[in-house]
Amino acid sequence: MPSTRSQTTKQSHIDDFTTTSTAKSTDAPQNKLKDTSKKPTAAQLKAASGAEDKQDSKKRAAGTTTTARKETPQKRQKTTPPPKEEQAKEETETEHDDKPEDEDNETHSTTKITVNRAPVLTLFAACVTEFLHSHLSWQTCLSAGASIASLCAISKGRSIGAIDPPSQDKKTKQDKTSDDDDNEDEEEITVMHFPLHIKNGLVVDRSSKPKPGNEKTLESKFGEEEEHEARQVFRDCLQTWKGHEDELNKKAFGMYEKFRPDVAKGQRGWGRKGEMSLEEVEKVIRRS
Repeated sequence: MPSTRSQTTKQSHIDDFTTTSTAKSTDAPQNKLKDTSKKPTAAQLKAASGAEDKQDSKKRAAGTTTTARKETPQKRQKTTPPPKEEQAKEETETEHDDKPEDEDNETHSTTKITVNRAPVLTLFAACVTEFLHSHLSWQTCLSAGASIASLCAISKGRSIGAIDPPSQDKKTKQDKTSDDDDNEDEEEITVMHFPLHIKNGLVVDRSSKPKPGNEKTLESKFGEEEEHEARQVFRDCLQTWKGHEDELNKKAFGMYEKFRPDVAKGQRGWGRKGEMSLEEVEKVIRRS
């Protein structure tokens, strides 16, 4: 029994020793923490502040680089070449701009019109009258053209025996009527060597009978589109004679004889239709 107590006592002393040692070891780190909780020195603060500034500058640099990388694709998109359709359009416009102005303004008509000679002379003479006497209305010019065509048709018909010559009585009556009307208000003009008298906006013959022009009749003879195209070609080519009106007036009928429709001579071609080339019209009328 005594031996048991002593052993127990010894064991408790050992426990006390262990507890004391553990307590000491536990207190040691606390002392160390207390030591490290001391306030940092000024040098330490300065060093820490410098480190933070370096980190901030690195972040800013990294952010700028990222932004630049994001913006780069946008810049690349702006410099992306246009689609092929736009390039082709630009090239076409450039080619058009490079063309000489004379080439753009020059007409290149290749139309061929089948028509007889009378309406061709009527329209051409009307356009010549309009060019030489710009103060006259188009209706008056058509009347002049119709009068010239009528005079030529009568002369041609008589020369080939298709029209009988006027009787002496009729000729005397016409001359008398012409003399009686000398004092009346009339305007006299000369077109393609033909003296014409204008009264009340229309050309009158020797018997003072007016000769109206009819554009609808011309359109029916040519074809509506063909009549408009031929008239425009006549007008455009006559404009090249600006400043040379007297010379044109002398040459105009000879021009007509060169481009008029080609028909058989004599009675076989009387009233027949032929082909007139507007390309040939341009070559003949346009002043070089």
